[in-house]
Amino acid sequence: MAPNNEGREWENLAPAINDHQADTPSGAGADKEQAAESARATDKLLRARRAETVSESGKTVDRPAALTHDVDAAAEQPPVAEENDGLATGEASTADEVSEGPIQHRGQESDVAAVAASTAAPKTPASIADQQTEAAERANAREIAVNDRPRFLRLRQIIIALAVPLVTLALSVRLIATTGFLWLAYHRPGFPADSYGFDTAERMRLGSYGLEYILNFAPSTYLSDLTNAQGHKWFLAKEVAHMTDVKHVMIVAMILATVWTALALFSSHSLKERAPGAIRKSIFAGSWITLVLMIALGVLGALGWESFFTRFHELFFPQGNWMFRASDTLIRLYPPQFWVDAGIAVAALALLFTILVMVLSWPTKFRRERARKNAADRLALKQKLSQD
Repeated sequence: MAPNNEGREWENLAPAINDHQADTPSGAGADKEQAAESARATDKLLRARRAETVSESGKTVDRPAALTHDVDAAAEQPPVAEENDGLATGEASTADEVSEGPIQHRGQESDVAAVAASTAAPKTPASIADQQTEAAERANAREIAVNDRPRFLRLRQIIIALAVPLVTLALSVRLIATTGFLWLAYHRPGFPADSYGFDTAERMRLGSYGLEYILNFAPSTYLSDLTNAQGHKWFLAKEVAHMTDVKHVMIVAMILATVWTALALFSSHSLKERAPGAIRKSIFAGSWITLVLMIALGVLGALGWESFFTRFHELFFPQGNWMFRASDTLIRLYPPQFWVDAGIAVAALALLFTILVMVLSWPTKFRRERARKNAADRLALKQKLSQD
């Protein structure tokens, strides 16, 4: 009979694992050390499986105390005399065993167990039925561990892969939308001067207001209240409206990148133990997606910058309030050359980040061998759990 409660399944999984540990030959320190190592590996896999089960179901299930106790005891127990090797720290199988004497490990074949069995009360039909039910529950719990496979693995890998281009582009744009890049653009040789009278200092002052406005949560008066010495506003209502649209696009893009990153981190939960190499492969695929995307955008921009710039604004600002006269403040602060420089800088940063991610996730021989070893260890553990 399979247990109906998820917590009950995990509670019965500890004695199921202990049965296999009891089969390890006793009497030698090396065997005990091997059993302790196996117990720690088993506990690591089961914790990963249980953590995902809890996160998927939304329930909070306490980790079985028996499993924690058994692993710690196996790791710390020093070699003892052969006649005591049969003793274990597992749970008592029935209430009669708890009341009659020390707790015994199920399945042990030592002389101590034989003495305890000879003094125990005769088993009743009810206790036999309970043992059969418990054995079925333990077998079901073991089956959960053996058939351990992350749910929605392919979907989770896609989410992780798509996070790479999103984060790369968002980070690159955010680094360019700063007063530091504005200063570099205004002071680089060959940058066009303002034919209507702005000097570099005035450009820096007003241009910084524009960049800060699209990245903060200030109201439109942050720009509309800026006036010159004669009391005239520097930014027309149309210019302020466009900058407000730019602000909305920037904030939505940053929020989307942040949320997707959090979703990718959540999707990678427990994959390191349960799907060795899956996270690295997803990130590596994402770096290739980013590289192809940047090459495509670079080709489009190089073939026709004006057309590319126009299509970009028509896509993100369909309301059409992004065209201004050469005498308007926005054009004087951010002339066409500024956007060419900004596009090149964003592409360069994105390319740099992509190459770095690609190198860190490249499937080298060492990384492939490590993933194979982890997968083989996990398979061996699952086979051990599937044994009767």
